[in-house]
Amino acid sequence: MSLAARLQDLFLDRRADERSRVLITAHLRTDRQTIRAVLLNLSRSGAMMAAVTHPAAGDSVTLICGALEARAKVIWVKGFQFGLVFERKLHQQQVEAIVALAGDKGRGR
Repeated sequence: MSLAARLQDLFLDRRADERSRVLITAHLRTDRQTIRAVLLNLSRSGAMMAAVTHPAAGDSVTLICGALEARAKVIWVKGFQFGLVFERKLHQQQVEAIVALAGDKGRGR
């Protein structure tokens, strides 16, 4: 399967997973730097984030938030916001832990 086909499958799969709004500080590690960002929403298969400085579409990153470290690929960028698709789906417990860490801001879905 080509990379484009795999990314499309993962992107479509992401839409099937429930997204939780979280609004919490996180970091993205690239091969060149660590970027401070805000995690806006999270699902088992991806996330939406915002940062002044951010990686480009297609870049591989590691999302670091609380105890979570997840490898991902940037699949879109629009202004300061960008979307990630995880290499492996998160466990539901990992998502719930980040939502709990975010507190009341994570309750809206």
